Formats: sequence, C-alpha cells, structure tokens
Amino acid sequence: MTTRAAVIWLALAALFALAAMITDRLGSGRAVGASETVRLLGGALDEIGTITIRSAGRRELVLSADAGVWRLAEAGSAPWPIEPGRIPALLRVMAGTTGVRAPSDAIGDDVTSIELRNRGGGVAAVLRIESASLAGRSLVEVEEGSERRRLLIDDALRRALAGAGPAGWRDKRVFPGLAPDPVVIRIAMPTHTIELARVGNRWGMRSPIQARAESGSIASVIRALQSMEAARFIDSAAGDSGMFPEQPQVALTIETSALDPGTGERSRSMWSLELGGAAPQGGSFIAKIGRAAIDGSGGRSAVHGPVIVELPNDRLASVPAAVEAYLARTLIDVPSSDIGGVVFFAGDSVEGGFVRAASGWMSTRSESGADAPATERDRLGIESLVELASSVVADKTTVLESDDALPGGLPMRLIGLSGQTIEECFVFLERGGERAQLVIRSGRVARTYLIPEALASWIAQIPATGS
Repeated sequence: MTTRAAVIWLALAALFALAAMITDRLGSGRAVGASETVRLLGGALDEIGTITIRSAGRRELVLSADAGVWRLAEAGSAPWPIEPGRIPALLRVMAGTTGVRAPSDAIGDDVTSIELRNRGGGVAAVLRIESASLAGRSLVEVEEGSERRRLLIDDALRRALAGAGPAGWRDKRVFPGLAPDPVVIRIAMPTHTIELARVGNRWGMRSPIQARAESGSIASVIRALQSMEAARFIDSAAGDSGMFPEQPQVALTIETSALDPGTGERSRSMWSLELGGAAPQGGSFIAKIGRAAIDGSGGRSAVHGPVIVELPNDRLASVPAAVEAYLARTLIDVPSSDIGGVVFFAGDSVEGGFVRAASGWMSTRSESGADAPATERDRLGIESLVELASSVVADKTTVLESDDALPGGLPMRLIGLSGQTIEECFVFLERGGERAQLVIRSGRVARTYLIPEALASWIAQIPATGS
C-alpha cells in the first residue's frame, strides 16, 4: 500500500469513528422518537432568586436578585447590576429548552455547573453541561429534586455561558438606576469642591459659594450621568493598590431620596465615582464606582460595588469643573410682573426708587417727597431694568474671590409685591466700549450684561452708580 493510500484510509477511519461517537450520543434520542422531546427543566422558574455558575479555569459567578434587580458577583469582587433583561432571557431559554434522552454514561469532568435556587434559598435544580459539543448539541446532566437525567440539547445554552459569559452581562452604566431627581451632587477636585442641593424643584449651590443654581444646566448634567458608560470592568480581586492617588482627581457623589410606598418612609442612597490614574494603554482613566444605602444616622452600607472600571477620557466632559457653569443665568428667579419696587441707596440712606401701583410705576424720589407718577423716561428705564433682572441671561458670569473683590457700585434692592426683599445687589455701569456694560454683583457672583445705550443713559443719571 502506498503512503498516499495509507493516509486516505486513516482519514476515513477517523471519520467513521467520529460518526460512530455522534451516533452513540444521538442514538437514544432516536429511540425516543423524532417527535418526542423532554423538557430540560420540569419546574417553573418564576421563583428563581439565585444562579451560581462554576466552571474550570474561571472564578465562581453568583447572580442574585434583590428588589427586582439582578446583580452579579465574581468571587473576590463586589456585586454589580446586570443589564436589564439578561437574566429573564436566560431563564426563558432554560424554560423553553427541550432535548432527547442521552445514554446514562457518566458525564465528563470538563463541565459548566449551573445551580438554581429559589428565593427562599432552596435548590430548584442543578445542571452540568459538557464543555464540548457534538453536531450542534450539548450533553447536560440535570438534577431536579430526586430525579437525575441526561439530555442532548441545543447548543445555545452552552454558548451563552462560554467565554466571559455572564461576567460580560454587567451593566456598563456608571450610575445604574440613578433617578432623575437627586437631592445633592458633590464634585470634589484638588482645587475646589462644587456642591449642589435641591429643595423642591429649585437647585442651589452650597459650595464653594452660596448662590442660586441653574436647574436646566444641572438637569443636563444628570442626564449625562445617567447615560455615562464605562469601557470595561477591571479585575479587582487583587485590590486597587497603586491605582488611586491619595487625593483623587475627581470624587463625584450623588445623593438621592425616594419615598417607599409600602412603608411611607424615605430611603436615601449615594452613588460615587472616584477618578484615579490614567489607564496603561491610554485614552482612559481608572475609576472606582459604587452605590451605598444611607441609614437614618448617616451610616452607609454597600448596595452594589465598589468595582473598578476603565472610563474613557471624554466621559466626564459633560460634567463641568467650572463653578460658573452651574450658576443661575439670570439675577433672580421671579417674573418681572411680581417685582413691586426697586430701591437705590446712597450710603446708609435711601437715594430713591420706584414702586409699582395700580396706575403704573411711581417715583419715590420726587422733589416734593411724595410718590409721583414716573416720567416716561423713568418708566421705560425701570421696566427695562426689571426685565433684565428677571429674564435676561447674563453675557458673562464671574465668581469673585471675596465679597470685597468688586467694591463700590450703587446698592439696589428689588422688592416683591408684598414688600418682601427679593434681591440685594450692587450695580456698576461701564461705558467706553462698543456697547455699554452693566455689571450686577450679588454676593460673590458678578453678572455682566451688554445693554442698549438708552438703558445705560438712564442708569447713568442715577447718583452713585459706580460708573
């Protein structure tokens, strides 16, 4: 026999041996009958609360449900939410899988084990799936109650658990489940800390200054945080030594408060992100993310995480570091129609002003000392100033180093219809450029407006404008 003929005969022998092995595995299935199938699992899977997956060469994975949220924990790592829909889809696949009975030969050692436990903790079933597949089918051994059976099933379930498997199902969102209405946002950086707090529907800044904040800008930041995603999860079983400096580049925390309809009590949570050093391959940072529950005394307990991820450099671009980005764009948050008066001061005494009456604006600085109807020029001037204060977005907003950083100016008080003080500030008029500029300082915030010449001329005739 020639060498070529021997090679051909050996190849044919190997092919026949493989066909015999497949036939052996599938043979009992044919005995059951082409139309007869056996369900992989006999019981319902609606009450499954924990799934434990074990396989050679991979750390144990524990998938567990809490309050309707499935989380995954790798051995040595903290739990993290799984992408919504992943586990229900897996359970549907298991519930709908059928197969044919296989020979009772012992299953191999190279298997993936899946243990299903009910919410009460009892074992519902244990599946052992051989890692190798034949003709698009996998051999699985099922222990369900007192029954043990071996089936040949479609390879879909084995493929779903191969490779990274469920470890790749973790939700890549940095703040999964973050509500759109947090109560506190804190952005700590080496140079300064920005702290924003919400009361009702209004946002205010608590640090580094106390000032009114722009709700629209904060809403945009919250939406960006809700959709922010990590590039990948990093194995944190060995710890995070050396990954994070003593003072992180950014430490972002978000606090939420939600009413539990069942108990009527409020529950508080804190989401956190700590930005560490640059990732070795560049283009991203190492970050630590997590969520904790806050009890009544301020104590914290982990809900999920902390875990370590890679965060692309551009992810935090939507979270401004500048204080000015969060400040209210207008001087006051009151409609111009609700402003009942404007008072100007010279030193400690009232220089004059205007009050709104049923008949229109009245001047309080007339020569007779009594209120008199405002002149047409004064009426146009005060209406323009009131409209600017209530609804005109400043062309520039600046945070001053201190209250004394911009001394002087004309003290001005805006008064409500009931006589309450709405805002106390200082007015500066700057002329000489292409357009006049009006600077209004409120606390440590200076807002600059480009104004028409008519308004500038009217303001200039008020004494002590600081022009």
